[in-house]
Amino acid sequence: IFIEGDDYVIVCEGKWTEPHITTKTTYLSSIGEYRNQMVRHVQGALNYTNKKVYAFYIVDKDCGYLDDLSKESFSKQLELETIKLTDNEKLKILEAFVGFTTWQDIRAILPQIIFQDKDSIT
Repeated sequence: IFIEGDDYVIVCEGKWTEPHITTKTTYLSSIGEYRNQMVRHVQGALNYTNKKVYAFYIVDKDCGYLDDLSKESFSKQLELETIKLTDNEKLKILEAFVGFTTWQDIRAILPQIIFQDKDSIT
């Protein structure tokens, strides 16, 4: 999800049925290299604009990898990136990342939005 406002950009990676966050591409993993999908999204947004970037995941509350979605964990994932980033780029990417919310939390706040049942799509 990419939402652009007058002075901000929101980048969101929605996960519903995935068993983990995406930390590889087909090509890079074939040569033993690491590339986090959220880092790619944030990097793209930062390269696109000088506006404030906010990035987060939306996941199922029972996804099993909530610990991987913390700012601390994201910082560690950023250090594993195969694509070389300057310290300044890493800092901007880390500053943009705000964590996660769940589909269930969104449903509780906005009950008029009906999501397809997870069991019907897996």
